[in-house]
Amino acid sequence: MKKNLKSRIFNTYRITIQSNTKLDSEKKPELYDINIFKRFLEYFEQLDKVERKSDSFSRITAIDQMNSINKDYFIRFISGEYGIVPPLTEKENLTDRHNPKAMNEFDKYIIHLLIRFKPNNDYAQAVLENRRNILSYTRVRNYFQDHLKNYIINYENTIDPNDITFCFDPTVTDNFLFELDKLSKATKLYMSVDGNVIEDSFYNFSNENQIINGEITLGLKAKRGKGRDFKKAIKKIYSDVKTDQYFHSLKVIGDDDEGGKQIINTENFHKKYYLEYEPNDQDNLITDKAFKYMLYLINRGNNRE
Repeated sequence: MKKNLKSRIFNTYRITIQSNTKLDSEKKPELYDINIFKRFLEYFEQLDKVERKSDSFSRITAIDQMNSINKDYFIRFISGEYGIVPPLTEKENLTDRHNPKAMNEFDKYIIHLLIRFKPNNDYAQAVLENRRNILSYTRVRNYFQDHLKNYIINYENTIDPNDITFCFDPTVTDNFLFELDKLSKATKLYMSVDGNVIEDSFYNFSNENQIINGEITLGLKAKRGKGRDFKKAIKKIYSDVKTDQYFHSLKVIGDDDEGGKQIINTENFHKKYYLEYEPNDQDNLITDKAFKYMLYLINRGNNRE
């Protein structure tokens, strides 16, 4: 019997390595050579799964498969929540010993990532399978940030590991700040983060804060008569945190010049692509089909540049 088809979202990204301290003539962060990240992936490809492991918010995250063909890296992540995996007991002396299932017990959620390097570019391109409830792009970014710093400490001794930020920025179809400027005032802001990266200026905490899958969504509202100042504060917040490794998204509610309510969301400006698929028994997308579609997306994007 044929299973029901499901739909999976794919997003495109631009990868750069920014300096935390050096600025160019336009007061923007300088970019490190993207080939540093390429050399890191070449090194990472030789490691076994345990060495690629990372812990984040009570989840196991690791690169399960990794292959490179010319300029492309085909990467498959696994992710799952921790569970109690009891140790085995020796019959002779009743002592505990390691249970080999401890690493594999929750290797059941699959995420696919394709990374492409092009000659003479200061960035890499990427396509990521979107399963935010399993492994968000923010966690993928944090995963590479942590491992890249360790690699730089050991193998790129001309670079200060504390000066780098690994940027994994969604490709956008429109300008969030342009849409924000159209509002006469902002009344509420919902900010999804992996940590506390904001400070209070023109707002109070609302009662709509929530935590879902390790991401904190903070609901903030303008103080009375401070809607215009709040909008300015949101622009500064966005400019300050859009490349921060803990930032995920902003949603703003405000009024237009006619007094109507408007909602704008940074996620609405991400380029999204949809693929219908027949899931396997673990509800995962078959790897070969995923990478075939991702190659199509990245090639189509390059043809339009």
